[in-house]
Amino acid sequence: MKNKMFSQKGFSLIEVLIVLLIFTVIALAILRAYVSVVHVAGDSSAGAKSDSGVMFGLATADKILQGIGFGANSSVTSSYGTTLAAYDSSGTQVTVGTAGSSLVWKSDTSTCQALIISNKDNPVSTSSTATTHTGSGLFYYGAGYSCSSLALPASTTTETPTILVPVSDTNLAMASLKVITVTNCNPYSVSNSLNNGGAYAVVLTANVYAGSGTTQNQVNNQTCLFNFR
Repeated sequence: MKNKMFSQKGFSLIEVLIVLLIFTVIALAILRAYVSVVHVAGDSSAGAKSDSGVMFGLATADKILQGIGFGANSSVTSSYGTTLAAYDSSGTQVTVGTAGSSLVWKSDTSTCQALIISNKDNPVSTSSTATTHTGSGLFYYGAGYSCSSLALPASTTTETPTILVPVSDTNLAMASLKVITVTNCNPYSVSNSLNNGGAYAVVLTANVYAGSGTTQNQVNNQTCLFNFR
């Protein structure tokens, strides 16, 4: 019985190089896709972390604003510019409905409190060497500082403000605030049949990623100033 002879033929060098080239292209495409996914996931994670900090700060500011004016203004009719006012970045008082960067209110006849949007570590510093950042944070002067009439805290103010939203070099965070007029507003979920609600509300505007990962969008948080009528 004759043995069958089988022809054994290997791959040529050119064929091997072509196969290697194909696998290299596929591997590079997979690697690029992987790097892109990791990058997007990292951006989304950073954006979510940043958003959580901003939203927590807005929620805290909302709680603060709901209670301002209690007691100090309960027996008087509060008017904008007398017991409450917003200011721009230059310290000039702005009109109702105009965006600014600071909010000041009277807590009693000789004491003021404030919310300030600033890109400085020390919002009231006038030094040219003060550390500044790309993004602005939100600061609360809640201990109160001396004032005979409405005024922003001076550079000599010794109070260390509470940081509600930290300043950042990568996140724009806080954008603006403004006071608007409303009719008989009440705190959320509160029913008031006496028609003696607040005459003003504060709108805080912040920049958040909101799931987009790399692009920030603005969100507004409106708080009724029930004690300012």
